[in-house]
Amino acid sequence: MTSENSGYSHLRLDGATADEPGAGSLVPGSSVPGSGAQAWYRDPVRSATLAYVFFLIAPLPWVIAYFLPPLNHDAAAILHFAQRWLGGERLYVDLIDVNPPLIFVLNLVPAAIARWTSLSGPLALTACVLGWIAVALGLSWRLLQVSGSTMGDVHRYVLPPLFLFLMIVFPGPDFAQREHLMVVATLPYLLLAHARITGCTVPRSLAIGVSVFAALAFALKPHFLLLPLLVEACVITVCGLRRSARSPVPWTLGAVFAAYGLFMLLVTPAYLSTVVPLAVGQYRDLGGLGPWGVLVTSKLSASAALLLPLSAAALLRPHPLARLIAVTAVASVVTAMAQGKGWPYHVLPAESFVLLLAAALLCDFIDSNPLPNQVQRRKSSMVVMISIMLAAYYLCTLTRPTFWRQADFSNSPAGQLLQRFGQLAGRGPILALSPGIYPHFPLVNYANSKMAMRFMSMWPIQGAYAQCPADGGPFRRPSEMSPAESFAYNAIVDDFHRYQPSLVLIDKQPGIQWCAGKDFDYLAYFRTHPVFAADWEKYRLLTEFDRYWVYVRR
Repeated sequence: MTSENSGYSHLRLDGATADEPGAGSLVPGSSVPGSGAQAWYRDPVRSATLAYVFFLIAPLPWVIAYFLPPLNHDAAAILHFAQRWLGGERLYVDLIDVNPPLIFVLNLVPAAIARWTSLSGPLALTACVLGWIAVALGLSWRLLQVSGSTMGDVHRYVLPPLFLFLMIVFPGPDFAQREHLMVVATLPYLLLAHARITGCTVPRSLAIGVSVFAALAFALKPHFLLLPLLVEACVITVCGLRRSARSPVPWTLGAVFAAYGLFMLLVTPAYLSTVVPLAVGQYRDLGGLGPWGVLVTSKLSASAALLLPLSAAALLRPHPLARLIAVTAVASVVTAMAQGKGWPYHVLPAESFVLLLAAALLCDFIDSNPLPNQVQRRKSSMVVMISIMLAAYYLCTLTRPTFWRQADFSNSPAGQLLQRFGQLAGRGPILALSPGIYPHFPLVNYANSKMAMRFMSMWPIQGAYAQCPADGGPFRRPSEMSPAESFAYNAIVDDFHRYQPSLVLIDKQPGIQWCAGKDFDYLAYFRTHPVFAADWEKYRLLTEFDRYWVYVRR
């Protein structure tokens, strides 16, 4: 339902319009009743407005902090690959990673900004992610206006600052991760699904814009496709197949997914022919807990436990938004389990949507049980909003050490590497023989250096040694290697020979089980190749740092 009176300038918590005597808005930009002699804290409308404004500007310290180092290591590595792709290297040929190409396509934007302006790559990426958030907030704001009376007044009062919290504050160290981008784009998509179910007339351009935006986020990982699949199934269940098919939303989602599939076939065919088989054989089970291990032993367990009673409560409430959020939260739990790793950013969507579901249920309860007195209704709604936001911020301080990471960056492994070896890294490419991508990412980004390898880490070698060699040796001879191991082994040697890195970091913790009674030795492994062995004569041990041997070219 659209009308000129459905906007925020007429928002009331008592259901009245702004034209009625004594009516007052609870959001900024509207007239606030009350005599000048009356203190603001005694006027519920003024108090609600001040609380609303406070929580809208509360994320500002986080925005500032994200421009400071460190950039998330996964985001830093993806940005580095995008910059190399923009520089002429071939994705999935000279640059090999298990991620599908869309995240690298999106990262071409900050890569281009960094290349053609004075901004560094990390600053450009942070600015672009904030732009992504701004698009989502704009779409969400417009959809809340379009929803009109079908969206409860408390919902329209609480959701904007809560969305801002989930988009900016709650990600913390996972800011700019693919899961973070997906959560941001899912929020307006849920509002659009609610508008479709409740029969609101959504402008076609707005529906298509939200759908394209959401589809780009869902296409970042194959696992994410479960979210729109379940949400669209909910819409069809309520609205029927015929009415749902008249909406441009499912057709737009399908068109974006189909175009993306065509892009992979035509532009990055090596992803399907080379990377997918390599990932299935060498990466899928690497360092994983398995689906049930993730559910029981990772951070997911708390969210999954809370989701059970909250989902049951959502089924009992008449408001469709809570049900849509519950379905999305369930899909997020399944997605985290399917990835089998239990890493914190894999759990971020489940944590975000469970928090949103709890807030939506509370808003629904207040909207469905209005108090008889206007002042009581306003005060009650303000208390609900303040309670939700304070609880959310408190939860964030317990689970997301954002400011601590920035303040202590100089003492972190990445900060120490940058201080001690940043100049060496800036003189030429660096090579890190390590199972992880931290701390050499974001060292590479801040030192304006380059990784002298087509992989981000030693994951193909790790995957090849999920089990010890049959002969009991520490590693296989080149003639005994599988095609996947031989490909990675020779690719890393070729890259080392071509780039001649100025700095080499060798991890003492290889991330591979003991074989032949000792740790896997990356240096001894690659020195079995005559080209690597000859090139290695040009290097000397500089020092030991943390868990690394640091070598420099003579």
